[in-house]
Amino acid sequence: MSKIKMLLDVVQDLRNLTDSLETLAQAMTGTPDGAQASETPQGKPAGEDSANSSTVPVAENPGLSIVELRAFVAERSTPENRPKIKAILERHGVRKLTELQESQYAAVMSEVAAL
Repeated sequence: MSKIKMLLDVVQDLRNLTDSLETLAQAMTGTPDGAQASETPQGKPAGEDSANSSTVPVAENPGLSIVELRAFVAERSTPENRPKIKAILERHGVRKLTELQESQYAAVMSEVAAL
């Protein structure tokens, strides 16, 4: 393998790591996709946060968002499940969650839940 190819692989791995860390941070803070934690004021009424979250389990929610899918996958992402999750994404023709079409979210979620 050439050094350039190895370097490109490292760059791709770093991008994947960045995506995973961002997903983890969003899952831990409850920050929506694309929003920064510093954008949310501390004095925000609690009702505004609950309007974004649903009491219905995510798998039954027809309006599944990428943030919910990321959080769901992040919860199940263990060292032994990561290769399986990557295989699921590859079967859907993508390398990372953000490349999925919204119509694929529920299918990917059900496959990850079966792990």
